[in-house]
Amino acid sequence: MRIARIALDVPLDDVFDFRLPAGIEAPLGSLVVVPFGRSRKVGVVIEHAAESAVPAERLRDVEAVVADVPAIGAPELDLYRFCARYYQRPLGEVVATALPPRLRQVKRREIVPPGPAPGTVAFTALHEPTTAQKEAIAHVLAGRDRFHPVLLEGVTGSGKTEVYLQLIADTLARGRQALLLVPEIGLTPQFEEHVRARFPGATLLTTHSHLSEGERARAWLAARSGAAHVILGTRLSVLSAFRDLGLIVVDEEHDLSYKQQEGMRYSARDVAVVRAQRRQGSGRGGRCGTGVQGPSQRITEWAGKHGVSRGRPGTAAGRRGAGYADLTLAEEGLHTRRPRSAAGRGQGGVGRRGEPGAPTGVVYFVPSGEPRTGPGRAGQ
Repeated sequence: MRIARIALDVPLDDVFDFRLPAGIEAPLGSLVVVPFGRSRKVGVVIEHAAESAVPAERLRDVEAVVADVPAIGAPELDLYRFCARYYQRPLGEVVATALPPRLRQVKRREIVPPGPAPGTVAFTALHEPTTAQKEAIAHVLAGRDRFHPVLLEGVTGSGKTEVYLQLIADTLARGRQALLLVPEIGLTPQFEEHVRARFPGATLLTTHSHLSEGERARAWLAARSGAAHVILGTRLSVLSAFRDLGLIVVDEEHDLSYKQQEGMRYSARDVAVVRAQRRQGSGRGGRCGTGVQGPSQRITEWAGKHGVSRGRPGTAAGRRGAGYADLTLAEEGLHTRRPRSAAGRGQGGVGRRGEPGAPTGVVYFVPSGEPRTGPGRAGQ
């Protein structure tokens, strides 16, 4: 007997066992339609098993696999399990939060799959980066094949956006995808203009709550299939599925808009760092950069707790400190920082309220375990 353990969007902290009938193949991460009570639901296959603790006569069959949606990848499933455990939410709710509403509908029109992305994307260099920008770029690229979180601090007009664009260019040149997070929907047109001007041949898609259900679904599918080179979006984009995500940029990380206040209450900045960190075990390094004008209070308190020397842009302070490998870039008021892995260990926590204008610092946390797995309930 073949059993599929499926996460459903119900207020129960369990996965549900369903029988896979002959002729239906449902790989891990695939979306399936199952009977649940008197209704039918779309769920995601989380595990396979040869037997179930539920009596065979109570098991119900998987009805169908959703054919026009590719399976969610293993890195995303791993991230969703972490979020379920860390934020104390049912796994089905986390998966439902990550999926666009259209993809969770049992009855809907078939979505036309996005076309393939161009093999090579040209980068238009409008001007030569400054010395400070070159140093910042080199500092980030030094960790391109491993987990490498970097804080880039600079006042408005200091050149952070140019650094972002150069890093995206390097990521796309290696055939990988980039995610650029912004705190507010109102900032997406500004960054969209920058990206389209510098990458005229790239497929750029925006994701935020003001899009229609169809637009959100098409953007999700383009990211998952690899048809989208760059995804530009607000906090929810950090949970999107990608074919091969190589870079995450979090602009204005101190902004409170990165914290979800309803449903699963998560910090998109923290999830971004964890997402990059958990990719290193797969042999595909993950980079996560945060760009700020006024760092958050939580980062500042963490730096103070560990005795980290802190400096403002344009100063010599903060070149070295406990738990940091710092590089002060005084020419344009840019400053990059990267924590050493040992210093940041165990410093996770639900984000505190930010206060712009605080001294700089950076924090990341390493997951301390996996969520509970085991036999699921019977489908209702």
